Formats: sequence, structure tokens, C-alpha cells
Amino acid sequence: IWRSQWRLDLPHAYRPRFALATPKGAAVFLDEWINIRSPLAIMVIGPDGRGVAVTHVDAVFQLLGVPGSDVVAVARYGVWMQAPPVLSADHQQVEVRTAGKVLRVRLSDGALSLA
Repeated sequence: IWRSQWRLDLPHAYRPRFALATPKGAAVFLDEWINIRSPLAIMVIGPDGRGVAVTHVDAVFQLLGVPGSDVVAVARYGVWMQAPPVLSADHQQVEVRTAGKVLRVRLSDGALSLA
């Protein structure tokens, strides 16, 4: 049986491009439906419904170490993602393919790393 864990009005202009949730209620929202260089590229919400981290797309580009124009050139979803995000089997992180690399988002604190 499903039950609501929390409720939150999202700040996205229309809606997030992708949303993933864990069985315990943590969630990650990726990008915005409209194709912009979004300050809401990655938004992590904890199981209690409180914000954990928000990442601007420019921070993603910086971590990748690739010029933004190169990232955009190969993006298939929005301005930076090559493939839909995937929740790890242990529900601790989300992986997103971008610019030929795999970006990991740790759900406990929103920390980003490369695989």
C-alpha cells in the first residue's frame, strides 16, 4: 500500500524533466522541462520532505571539466543529460550519463562525483 510521505510545491517553472524517489521517501528532481541552463539542474529532497541540496547546471559543467557547449551538443534530455537517470540498487545515489561520463548524485547530502 502506498501512502504519502511528504508534500512540497516545487520551484520549477513547469515541472522537473525527471523525478526519482526511494522507497523511504527521498527524491531527486533533475533539470526542468523547458530547455534552459537551470539553477534547478539537480534538487535532492530528504525522506522528511526537506531540501537537502540544489545544484545549478553550471556546477555540473564545472565538475565534468567539459565546456558547456560540448555538453549541450551531446545532450538528448534538456541541456545536459544524455540518458535518463537511474536510481542505484541500494537507493543511495542516482547516476546520470552526461558528456560521455557518469555523474553520481549522493542522496544523503546531494554531493556530486564522477563514476
